[in-house]
Amino acid sequence: MRSNLNQVLALAVRWGVIDQNPVPQTEAILTQRKKVKTISPEQVQDFRAFIRDKAASPTPNTYIQQLDIVDLMLGSGIRIGEALALRKDRIRGLGTEKVSIVVDATLTRDETGLIFAEVPKTDASNREVVLADFATEALQRAIAMDLPGGPYNLVFPSLYGRDNLRQPGNVRDWLAKLVKGTPWEQFPGTHIFRKTVATAVANDDEAGGIESAAKLLGHVDSVTTRKHYVERVPLAPDVSSTLNRFDE
Repeated sequence: MRSNLNQVLALAVRWGVIDQNPVPQTEAILTQRKKVKTISPEQVQDFRAFIRDKAASPTPNTYIQQLDIVDLMLGSGIRIGEALALRKDRIRGLGTEKVSIVVDATLTRDETGLIFAEVPKTDASNREVVLADFATEALQRAIAMDLPGGPYNLVFPSLYGRDNLRQPGNVRDWLAKLVKGTPWEQFPGTHIFRKTVATAVANDDEAGGIESAAKLLGHVDSVTTRKHYVERVPLAPDVSSTLNRFDE
């Protein structure tokens, strides 16, 4: 904002509209970057066990599917809109060792309400994602329910509403009610799942680090991934070999 204002007022000086640009004499306002919050791998396991146990009582099939939506997001890093827009014919290799999904659509809103969009959020969002085994199992359970997928043959359809599109807000509300009054209440929403996946991949050199995390999430480059999705773990350089000389 300050940079843009500086450019505008500098142009105003050149045009003679004002005598002086006051921006260079001001100081930039320092803002504290919001810390990225994620769940550790151990917490992910505990959380998945918690919500399955919490929702174990008899419940509609669409609610049962919402457990599988959580597993799919945690086992792939895709956005909730991409998960709810997943079509059965976009699943590759089901029944084989490696299963993947083609992410080429999302749910979004226009003046008429919730709609199915063939084009994802960005060009980089068009991607094929290999799933973790537990995410594959979630897809198999969802498909086995044989719910009517509507005109798009969705994996996670709603039984009500236009084109059987499931409202992302309903999934978030369901999850919020499930964790209310528990320690898991500190982890709000579903976006934390993407941040958890991004952090796990970015901090694993064998998985390809930050660049792999960016591609997995469908980001144009790793700048957004690093800034908004990866929890920073301060790590000093490994100088142990130098310090070991003190014990020779």
